[in-house]
Amino acid sequence: GKTTLMNIISGIYPPTGGNVYIGGKNVNSCSPDEMVHHVGFIRARPMIFRGTIRDNITCFGQTNESSARDVAALLNVDKDVAKLPGGFDTFLNGNNTDSISQGLKQRISMARVLATKPHLILFDNADRALDKDGYVLVYSLLARLKGKVSIILVTDDRNLSALADRHYRIDNGHLCINSK
Repeated sequence: GKTTLMNIISGIYPPTGGNVYIGGKNVNSCSPDEMVHHVGFIRARPMIFRGTIRDNITCFGQTNESSARDVAALLNVDKDVAKLPGGFDTFLNGNNTDSISQGLKQRISMARVLATKPHLILFDNADRALDKDGYVLVYSLLARLKGKVSIILVTDDRNLSALADRHYRIDNGHLCINSK
């Protein structure tokens, strides 16, 4: 139910009733180009596309490379990518044959999503693919973003959960508030 709710909020699935508004705008009336600035969806499994790491962080040139590299630096993607022979020009197949770690894939995926500076960040158990160092970087970044953007966290992690101002649960298909 939680991932389905995230898919509805992000406009991937249409709601079966009612509408979803973000910043006063109905997500179903937004173009995909508009949506990337409204909603950034960071999934549990990193989404890597066939192309270079540069292509992946800039969404094939749709996002300003400088912004993408700034976010990549916050997640230490730049330091890990510098160790690769091709650097940001390292080619990825977008599958399990890639020679980089799942944690680096997740941070590349996060950099691509966050480089668009979305108003709402959907974080769907995206900490699961991270190693300890990557987790610390992501936690620190989310803590810095708190109060600057809206964040919906789906997580089992107590530290990440502690960042939330409100806690909800899905109970029999209904969104219910939990006491903190």
